Amino acid sequence: MLLRDEERNPKVCQVVRGELGMDRVVSRADDATQIQLLAGMGVQVINPSLSPVVELEYLLLYPSVSSLLTDLEDEHDITEVRLTSHDLAGQPLQELEPPQGVMIVLVRRNGDVIHPQGRTVLHIGDRLTFTGGVDAVRELAQRCA
Repeated sequence: MLLRDEERNPKVCQVVRGELGMDRVVSRADDATQIQLLAGMGVQVINPSLSPVVELEYLLLYPSVSSLLTDLEDEHDITEVRLTSHDLAGQPLQELEPPQGVMIVLVRRNGDVIHPQGRTVLHIGDRLTFTGGVDAVRELAQRCA
């Protein structure tokens, strides 16, 4: 939620998470009390006043990753999708045959981060992060759904 009214943000987030069942909710908050309140609700918080500081820190600590994210040309993409396809679940990555030029760089499972290898077996609910050409990334994302 990007509402400027900090009193309404928690209410709206509660409705979105609770009544609408959205798992991932992100909200803007500047005040420390609001940040704690939203975080306690399981909402990811963006503090606009800290964003430049975090971005600068990340740029200083991880310059090659930062440049990768900012230098991607329009024909390249990085995305994360949740695996719901039973056709792909239970298969090791080496049998997945992703579209040409797509690389799976990370698998998140039950809070754990897995650096995938060819023998890594996919499970329903895994969150796959991959990069490649826009069309190829889109194709793999559709196969995962």
